[in-house]
Amino acid sequence: MKDLPSGSSSKDLVRYAVASISGSTIEYYDFILAGLAAALIWPSVYYPEVSPALGLLFSILTFALGIAVRPIGGYVFGAIGDRLGRKTATVWSLIIMGLGSIAVALTPGYSSVGLVGGGLLFVWRIAQGVAIGGTWGGFAVWVIEHAKDSRWRAFWTNFTSLGVGVGLLGSAGSFLLAITLLSHAELLSWGWRLLFGIGALVALVGILVRLTLAESPVFNELLTKGQVAKQPGVTVLKEQWPRVLRLALLFNYQISLFYIAAAFNIGYMLSVGISPYLAFLSTTLAALAIIVFQTLGAILGDRIGRKKVLLIGAVLSAVMAFPYYLLINYAAAWSVILAQSVFLAVVMFGFGVIGALMPENFPPKYRNSGASLSYQLATPMSAVASVVPPVFLTLYGKEAWLYISALIVGICVASLIALAFTEETIKVRVG
Repeated sequence: MKDLPSGSSSKDLVRYAVASISGSTIEYYDFILAGLAAALIWPSVYYPEVSPALGLLFSILTFALGIAVRPIGGYVFGAIGDRLGRKTATVWSLIIMGLGSIAVALTPGYSSVGLVGGGLLFVWRIAQGVAIGGTWGGFAVWVIEHAKDSRWRAFWTNFTSLGVGVGLLGSAGSFLLAITLLSHAELLSWGWRLLFGIGALVALVGILVRLTLAESPVFNELLTKGQVAKQPGVTVLKEQWPRVLRLALLFNYQISLFYIAAAFNIGYMLSVGISPYLAFLSTTLAALAIIVFQTLGAILGDRIGRKKVLLIGAVLSAVMAFPYYLLINYAAAWSVILAQSVFLAVVMFGFGVIGALMPENFPPKYRNSGASLSYQLATPMSAVASVVPPVFLTLYGKEAWLYISALIVGICVASLIALAFTEETIKVRVG
């Protein structure tokens, strides 16, 4: 890559970009792992004395709670990043995230402490949700400010977002190994806990790597000139709230459809007779497709613009909605693998430019707050994707896929409307 940022060597920029993967890796590893655990593990471990439907509802609410509080983390850690430094914000978000993963892994079940275990799980998920709210935005801003003079900003910031594919590969792949190597009793007893422990190790690696790297040169300049904002979160919500909401709605189609395909559809596949092995295998292979197509989207975003890449991704996602479920319902190995790989690749194609687009929309003094809030406000919107499809499945059974497909199209249309009012930022200066 040419046109590297002034003050950063090629080697340094690669180190910053690769190090940023840890933030979104733990975010999406936890996101999918918690979704799978809520659907398949937690009802039996924490709510065995209630009906299966009620136990599943409590577990899904626990999962959704971790999503709902993310904007709080975006606000808190965004402000820390704008006032104390991008490095400080990302390190502390990873520390809390790692501790939360350990706490979830060690929380005893109903057989040991009754409903207290489920209550503790609520607390840990809140802590994790707040911490996750501070990871992506801080890392994206940190990388783009090191790559501030590069023509390939989307390419470099995409490393922050590649954790989606890596996290999915880790969570789905580890579940695949767990159901292959462990008995059902072993999985319920300690196997799932081990997977959350691995997440804590990923966070620890991210912390250690991050501590060795330099603060953003743009933030250092703000600090030197005495231009650090006193209330960045308040300022961005007061002055830029339409922009924040528009960017959140634009990003919503990616995170919502990602959840539907990568988490909910594991359970959906089982309901139509697909084996757990094939369900997890297809999702694991889809993670590889995400990594490839997301990187392609980032490279194209630096050539043809951010908006065109997002337009292509949202339109193709809507077009794929009904064929996607038709392929899954066919229930052959080839059709399930093809459906997961193609659909998730198309959905996450546009994610390759989000790491550049969101920071480029805000000035340096409250860039961390703006990017974090825009990204994390999409997560409560995605609660629709975590709650509505299971309701459709309960109400409509085998016909649920029609309603879920229509929901996917509606989500894409809403994001396309937001895209129409979003400015192109490929030529915006970030330094």
